[in-house]
Amino acid sequence: MKLNFQVGDSTVLFRRSPWTGVESIIVDGEEQRIRDFAQANKPTFNLDRETTTSINGTTVTIRALRPRWFGGLRPHDYRVVVDGNVVLTQQGY
Repeated sequence: MKLNFQVGDSTVLFRRSPWTGVESIIVDGEEQRIRDFAQANKPTFNLDRETTTSINGTTVTIRALRPRWFGGLRPHDYRVVVDGNVVLTQQGY
């Protein structure tokens, strides 16, 4: 899953591996790991996941909502919120 969006003058790429669950953000070519392999593969029954980080002093929240039935086999809904405003909504793995 890849999400491209802008934060101020910076281009941001959010990546999530469908196989390992590892999540990272790339801001202007610099990668920042959000969830490593151990964090991404802990058993959980939560359907939603929220990650908040700061990019150039701006608060960015990425929310993922997985389907209730067979959640790992169906697309998730992603929402990117920058300073309280939804800037991107996308569905994918």
